[in-house]
Amino acid sequence: WVIGGANYNRVGETACTVWGGAVAFRKAIENAAPPAAATVTNEDVIKGLSMFRSETLGGVAPNVTLSDGTKPNPRQQCVWLYQRKGTALVLLPGDTGALTCMP
Repeated sequence: WVIGGANYNRVGETACTVWGGAVAFRKAIENAAPPAAATVTNEDVIKGLSMFRSETLGGVAPNVTLSDGTKPNPRQQCVWLYQRKGTALVLLPGDTGALTCMP
């Protein structure tokens, strides 16, 4: 892909984190469903995030459940592990898409 005339063909963990955050923000706004002409508020975002129940964001996140901010969020104990191969990220182990979870 090209940004500002420069070619970028490597994806790092920062890019993955930013992408995941953007996907979560989009889903939160969809969940909150503010009127089209309205300015989105912090409360809208919190409302939309609090609707996450085992949300995977289409495979970007490992079963996220969030609260409305009045109590702590449940601890997330699962992650996907990736290995960089050339310019690609490959799921570990193999290409199963399996989560790695702490006991």
